[in-house]
Amino acid sequence: MEKLNKLRKIDEVIAKIDRKMFFSAVNPVNINKEMVACFNNPQHDPQFKYIKYPYSLSAIKKRLVKMSIPKEGVGLILNEKRKELLNMTKMFQNRGNEKFTRWSVRVYSKPSNVLVKKARELLAVETKKSKKKIIKTPVSYLKDGLQNYKFDWDVKLAKSASSARVNLSKKKLLIKRGAKFSEKFLKRLIIHEIGTHILRAENGRLQPWRIFLNGFPGYIKTEEGLAVFNEEKAGILSDKTIKIYAGRVLAVNLALKHSFSEIYTEMLKHFHRTTAWKLTMRAKRGLGDTKIHGGCTKDHVYLKGYYEIKKYLEKGGDLNKLYYGKINLDHVNSLGKIEDLKEPLYYPNFN
Repeated sequence: MEKLNKLRKIDEVIAKIDRKMFFSAVNPVNINKEMVACFNNPQHDPQFKYIKYPYSLSAIKKRLVKMSIPKEGVGLILNEKRKELLNMTKMFQNRGNEKFTRWSVRVYSKPSNVLVKKARELLAVETKKSKKKIIKTPVSYLKDGLQNYKFDWDVKLAKSASSARVNLSKKKLLIKRGAKFSEKFLKRLIIHEIGTHILRAENGRLQPWRIFLNGFPGYIKTEEGLAVFNEEKAGILSDKTIKIYAGRVLAVNLALKHSFSEIYTEMLKHFHRTTAWKLTMRAKRGLGDTKIHGGCTKDHVYLKGYYEIKKYLEKGGDLNKLYYGKINLDHVNSLGKIEDLKEPLYYPNFN
């Protein structure tokens, strides 16, 4: 009982630290200015700037280093999470310099040659243009999507670098202010953000361990891969969307050995300049001088996770096990060793 109580306290501490990990701090604050500069001169290599991190990363790092976790049962997973958070802390500390890449790779890994080859094959596929029906009230549309699950979340417009993002602690789905959304894209958001991210979070909230809500180590790969798989299952994963996921893989792979302008030039062969710039920016964020090699390797996990989910199912894996919370596919076999787990209450509704 004493060891179990210790693990529960550690679980709470890790959850508090996890809430202080703001990936949005990797997004440059001068995106618009540098985008215009690139449009005027495709050979321009942006000089990115970042916000001051809102918490003391040194204090967080010290706390993680001193933490002692029993290496059994859920303690094994908590110890993995401790190491991941330590790597994330170092990644955030090195925003703006060439060391950032090393820690990004520690957290998110990097694309394999097999994945890069598959991405290039997907980019070679021709996509068809389709007419878009623009929805002028995206907030109401997404609130209806939340009502289908009876979730007590809210939808708000916010200044954001991405179209949509989830705020777990405040139970809010944040939509980019001023962005125009097609009906098909909003249907995608309902499946991707609500039917995957929020749904897994709410199942995780029901569990006796906080790590099911905040995320297992490496959960993001499974989270995003499952979201892409759910888009496909719902019949809304278009060739254009999968091509963007492929573009993310290629951009990340190129970022490790090329400058911003070199990647942007390559992306222009496959995408409109706005999309090409965004893909390049996402791969080179984290750096200050984007002329140097390296960047943020996170974006390859969408396609990587998608193929891992498909492989898991082909081998007879149970998809329902991925809905216990924000778990990593790699930890499915560990679920049976964790005490007092509750069966998932929510599953995707594709109707």
